[in-house]
Amino acid sequence: MQYIEDLVDYKQNTIFLYLNLYLIAKKRCAEKNIPFPDSFLSLEELKNLDPMDWENMQKLLNAGKDIISFLNNLGIGKTSSPEELQNFIENTFDADSNDGDFLRETMARNRNFKTFMEKLSLVDTFLAFEESKNELCAIEEMRNLVIQKVADAIKKAGFPVDGKKLITNYLKAYETNKKEAYKTLTTNPAMFAPLQLDQIKKSFLFGKIKPEDGHRINKELGIFLKHLKI
Repeated sequence: MQYIEDLVDYKQNTIFLYLNLYLIAKKRCAEKNIPFPDSFLSLEELKNLDPMDWENMQKLLNAGKDIISFLNNLGIGKTSSPEELQNFIENTFDADSNDGDFLRETMARNRNFKTFMEKLSLVDTFLAFEESKNELCAIEEMRNLVIQKVADAIKKAGFPVDGKKLITNYLKAYETNKKEAYKTLTTNPAMFAPLQLDQIKKSFLFGKIKPEDGHRINKELGIFLKHLKI
């Protein structure tokens, strides 16, 4: 199920890009003694953004473009050297402030952060963000395709559960705690979508379903998802 984890990470990378755009814009406005508009998507709003909601991600992309336009119009923003960006991130990371806390939290949620940073240092943050929309559209299409493929695989294997609901809820949980979400998916997947007992009954010829049957099927589903290749 590697693709699902990669899709989630890409959205976290985009959130990280916006965070840097926002903080750099504030820094440059302060340096030039220019009021920083309060109309941009704030860090508090960013914290509450649901990366798995496509409308939320479009809102984020539009907000990033607004910041880029604002800085470009003032002539204070289009480029930044890799060294400036690296130093800025490191200084913000070490800062004892809400900005520093949020940056550390964002980094902690991205399992590929180090690799992403190595790539990010080779490009300008603004350019990377401007290129994100097409990639995110493709990611969203891939996400929906993966969810459908997993749901189809679950159905084909005969497990009595709503596969789409299960994987969608897994992705939401994954955003909060990746390790715990994956553990639950592979050991107790019914937490994400309950087993449909009425369907279980129809698939058995030996009368009433016992509680241990549900536990067994739940365990088998977890093993199935752990080894599923999409």
